[in-house]
Amino acid sequence: MGLKRVIGVVSKIKVLTLDSDPLIRFTLSPNGEEPIALLMHRQTAQFIYEIAEGDTISVEIYQNRSNHWVVKRYRPVDTNLNYRVYHD
Repeated sequence: MGLKRVIGVVSKIKVLTLDSDPLIRFTLSPNGEEPIALLMHRQTAQFIYEIAEGDTISVEIYQNRSNHWVVKRYRPVDTNLNYRVYHD
């Protein structure tokens, strides 16, 4: 399965590991759809610094071998600004 792009509101951010490859879990609630549990292991420090619960973000996700949704890229969606920067 290829990449899927989803926009939604972030909630339930949790740091699962803090070793050399940090892993976080959070929930993304797309408008009108079921919430999606996501894992992220790249750019986690940047994510934690710039994203808070209640923020709207756009993510590109894929399913790993264990059928978990994993974030490949994300970007904040700010209706007051017109920037679109993806973080790999």
